[in-house]
Amino acid sequence: MLLSEKKYKVDYNGKKDFLKGAKDLYKAGEEVRVSYNFIATDTSYYFFIDGEPVNPDFSEAEGFIVKFIMPEHDVSLKIESVNSMLRADKAAREAVLLFDSFDGGGPSFEVEIEDKTVAACSQTHRYFNPEHETMCGSGYEVKIAFSGLKPGKTRAVLRCRSDIADNYDAVYGITVDDDLTVTVTEREKKNLIRP
Repeated sequence: MLLSEKKYKVDYNGKKDFLKGAKDLYKAGEEVRVSYNFIATDTSYYFFIDGEPVNPDFSEAEGFIVKFIMPEHDVSLKIESVNSMLRADKAAREAVLLFDSFDGGGPSFEVEIEDKTVAACSQTHRYFNPEHETMCGSGYEVKIAFSGLKPGKTRAVLRCRSDIADNYDAVYGITVDDDLTVTVTEREKKNLIRP
C-alpha cells in the first residue's frame, strides 16, 4: 500500500506514556505498533480502536501488542482494565480450578459433583494465542468454576484424560458457606496408565 503524505492522529486517551512505540501522528497506510506492559495479575485488559474491540498479540517481553494499519482519519485507541476482584458477587463467590491443555491430544476434563443440589460447575476454554485456528497444537487454559447453590458439603470427581498426556482422577471436597461462597480442596489424586 502506498503511504499517504498526510498524517493522522492517534488519540491514546491518556495512556500514551504507558505504550511503548506510541507516536502522535502516522501516515495513512503506515503500520501502527504499540506495546503495553503495565500488567497486573488480578486485572483483565481490553483494547478498542474507534470503539471496536481488538485482540492484541502477547509476548512475555513486551506484554500486549496492538498492531493496525493507519486509516485516512484520526483514530482513538482506548485501553480498559477491570480488576477481577471487583467481579459480580456470584463470580466472586465461585471457586476456580485452572488447567493447561492443547489442541490435538491435550487433556480433557470431566467433573462429576456428588450432590448437585449443593454446587454446580461450568467449564470454559481460553486460547493463549489469538491465531490459534491457524496453528497446530495450540495451547489453551481450561477454567472450571464451581458455584454454590445452597449451604452444605459435597465431593466432586475430576477426570483428566488424554492419549498423549496426563491421565488421572482427582477427588475434591466442596464446601458452600451460608453466603454461597465456595471452597474447593483437593483430597486425593490417582494417576492412571494411559489408555
